[in-house]
Amino acid sequence: MHIINKIFNSFEKNGVKYCHFKSNQHLDESFDGTADFDVLVDYKRSSDCERILLEHDCKRFEPEYIGAYPGVTNWIAFDSETGRIFHLHLHYQLASGKSLVKEYILPWRELILATAIKSDEFNIFISNPNVEILLLVSRMVIKSGIRKNLKATFNVFNLSSDMDREYKYLKNLINENDLKVLAQQMFSSDSAKQITNIIINNTTIGCQQFTQLRTIIRKELKNYRRINSFSAVLNSKMLRIKELKNKFFSRKLDQYYITKKVTPSGGKIIAFIGVDGCGKSTLSGEITAWLNYKIEVKRFYMGEGDGKVTVFAALIKKCRSLVSRKRTKATKEKTSFNSKDDIKQISFMSNPKKFVKKYIHSLLIYSVVKNNRKKILKMHKYRMNGGFSILDRYPQLQHEGMNDGLKLGKYSAQLKSRRIKKLAQKERALMSIAEMVHPDIVFRLNIRPEISMQRKPEEQTDYEAIKYKADACKTLVFPKSVLVEVDAEQELDDVILVVKRKIWSEI
Repeated sequence: MHIINKIFNSFEKNGVKYCHFKSNQHLDESFDGTADFDVLVDYKRSSDCERILLEHDCKRFEPEYIGAYPGVTNWIAFDSETGRIFHLHLHYQLASGKSLVKEYILPWRELILATAIKSDEFNIFISNPNVEILLLVSRMVIKSGIRKNLKATFNVFNLSSDMDREYKYLKNLINENDLKVLAQQMFSSDSAKQITNIIINNTTIGCQQFTQLRTIIRKELKNYRRINSFSAVLNSKMLRIKELKNKFFSRKLDQYYITKKVTPSGGKIIAFIGVDGCGKSTLSGEITAWLNYKIEVKRFYMGEGDGKVTVFAALIKKCRSLVSRKRTKATKEKTSFNSKDDIKQISFMSNPKKFVKKYIHSLLIYSVVKNNRKKILKMHKYRMNGGFSILDRYPQLQHEGMNDGLKLGKYSAQLKSRRIKKLAQKERALMSIAEMVHPDIVFRLNIRPEISMQRKPEEQTDYEAIKYKADACKTLVFPKSVLVEVDAEQELDDVILVVKRKIWSEI
């Protein structure tokens, strides 16, 4: 049974009245997880509603600063069988109006619950289509802004395509007698007659019909407006500007504004560790996309690979790409790292080219380490504000040369450079942040060396080096984190589901 049906069945068993009250045309999308559920419930049973949601392992997520409305709470349901999440707007009252403001509290919640019908297709209670179409035209009017009202004044108004489709869908479901009876319960007698005549006699809402409805409905609902019209328009515009600014700074300028919903239990830092080929990058991308549906989340990149790097690191990488040649398999095996290898010293006099190359790479490593420290501090701040950070590795000080561990000690010994030795000392000081700011959950993705070589045949060629890394990775400890061992040799979908279930249990 679908998780949503389980929740609503529990509502019914506990005598809690509920109703999916709008956009019932798109319920198939809601059950697929691509649209939200807008559920009106009996406000007198609010504690029972929340108890039932918690029993079904739902989590509460609320918007920060923008998009919170009176009498509306936000819950995320998780289907442990499929790993999908579903967003429920739980309405204890009918807030509607301008975007991001919802200045009206509509007076029809008892009527909507009393007249709700059971959907044969989805087996949940939905609003009576005769009530829903009256609610639709009312929402159409009170949501309209200055632009639409001006268009209607100058006879150039057109109903949006989505609203038009929903109106026509409901128009085909109404019963004229029932519509008239219910309209009399929602509006004054004269207004009810005018509104029902407009609906019955028109297959769509044009400029003339919209103008008439606007005059009638605004007058009917004037006493249900919690803030005046001017303030609603001003607040809506200001909040929209703030929302766009936050999104722009967050997505384009790499700042960490909260633009989506967060949970009262706080944010999380979630890291994946393991040898190459274990699926770290794939999983971090999948989990980011999964949470990003409604939850505040960002994917962070460590090291000098993908993601944003310093100008110096970007310049070095560009120079490398211009002069690099394809290395042979033998070369790759020779350059594979293994801590048991002897560290051979390199002098400028005996091998200037190799010395300069190693020296520049040391500077690159230090640049990346400084950048990693900044990212960790950003993640920490982001977590404190409720954000979820996803990483495909996490710096550690237990083993040198792997998983973004200390590297400059090796280069210092090779080059015998005072400058690199000082940088190695600074590297250790900078990297200490990884022990102060710990991840909340660490997934250790375990695969055998031969599987790593199969998955990355062009990159993973030295069995002994891979085995050393795999063994070293198994010894990594994160005393302040929840460490989860994952068999990453399973099918990808099974691994993803295991990870999703564990994350959900820790939220």
